[in-house]
Amino acid sequence: MNDPTRPDRRTFFALALASTIAPLAARASLEGSDSMSTTPPRNGARDFDFLLGRWHAESRRLAEPLSGSDRWETFTSTHDGVAMPSDLGIADDFRIDGRAEPLGLALQLYDRSAHQWKCHWLDNRTGTLTAPLVGRFENGVGTFEGPDTHAGKPIRVRYTWSEITATTVRWEQEFSADGGASWEKNWVMRYTRA
Repeated sequence: MNDPTRPDRRTFFALALASTIAPLAARASLEGSDSMSTTPPRNGARDFDFLLGRWHAESRRLAEPLSGSDRWETFTSTHDGVAMPSDLGIADDFRIDGRAEPLGLALQLYDRSAHQWKCHWLDNRTGTLTAPLVGRFENGVGTFEGPDTHAGKPIRVRYTWSEITATTVRWEQEFSADGGASWEKNWVMRYTRA
């Protein structure tokens, strides 16, 4: 029987990254959090567990974000989510169907002291790890935001996870070129459990 929480060869590299990611997660947990709150924050360490196992996704992506273009492209992909050791978080590899190599790995790392998630993208082509998008889940919707660059210019990026059920999930990406005053939705993925 296939255990969706145990890695196969396609996701083994996710566990191999654990020793690299552990210092990053440890450093994140040392950062300050808001200690003025009188209500203990909710422990969200299991919020990304829905990603465990294999998923198929249908993507609709804006071909040229922040250009004024309205040309969209569509494709399908396969994702294998595995739990990283020591409750560091969830690793989710991303493979466009029909391509042999994964494009990269999404890393969701839980910062226990701040009670929030730090979401990174590890690009397989360049070997680079992005700055985190930071956020949390509230009322079943996860929103994560942070700085990035696009076409050599600084932007803000926002991911939103919503419509989470046992068999379906929706993910959206938005870019802002004006510091968050306005947002352009440029990618929507609809996941279905394999």
